[in-house]
Amino acid sequence: MQMLRTCFMLFTKALRKNAWDPSEDLEEALKIRLDKADVNIAAYDISVEEEKKVVESFERLRRRVYEWGLMDSRPWYYVMKSLTTSSFMFIAFYLQYCEWYLTSAICLAVAWQQFGWLTHDCAHHQPTRNRKLNNMLSIVFGNLVQGFSSDWWKDKHNTHHAATNMIDRDRDIDLFPLLALIPSDILKYKLPAERFILKVRYIVIPLLLTYSTVESSLFTLACVLFTCA
Repeated sequence: MQMLRTCFMLFTKALRKNAWDPSEDLEEALKIRLDKADVNIAAYDISVEEEKKVVESFERLRRRVYEWGLMDSRPWYYVMKSLTTSSFMFIAFYLQYCEWYLTSAICLAVAWQQFGWLTHDCAHHQPTRNRKLNNMLSIVFGNLVQGFSSDWWKDKHNTHHAATNMIDRDRDIDLFPLLALIPSDILKYKLPAERFILKVRYIVIPLLLTYSTVESSLFTLACVLFTCA
């Protein structure tokens, strides 16, 4: 109850007329800290010797990862995960048939989130050593089940790995308007609805993190029960 009261107070505070307006003094504030906050790692400046040390260190780590077997395919794990995730989806359909709409929505959200990770892993060719099979599975989980292009996502995600956290290149850190990971992104919030999201972001983010934690716990429990059964 205390948590609900606190969230309500924060929410009402965000909606006050004197709440922070993104258009007020924002550009001046960003000028002061932009060079420190928006550090673009694409513009790093190190010597050739330092770069060589970084590459050699990474190669040692990569060899160790392979030696530990962390890059080995685990097809049976993905068989189990696919069955468990599919079970969540069919349970959601059944609950909707029984008119348990809220519970159905939760199960469906868990299924979609896990199908997203299955698409991710298949696009990374983790389930099997057969790349064609992995690509086909990514199309099934992405295009067929969730309705988005796995090829589009793969291109976007490969750019993320090739230019990780590089501003204006890594599209995975461009989460506007839900989140502003870069201070300069605040300048994009111009419409009333976008400014509303900006004002209540400190409420939305904890809710997203809470859902992610609960969802992961539920799916882990389901995997354990499925394995024991």
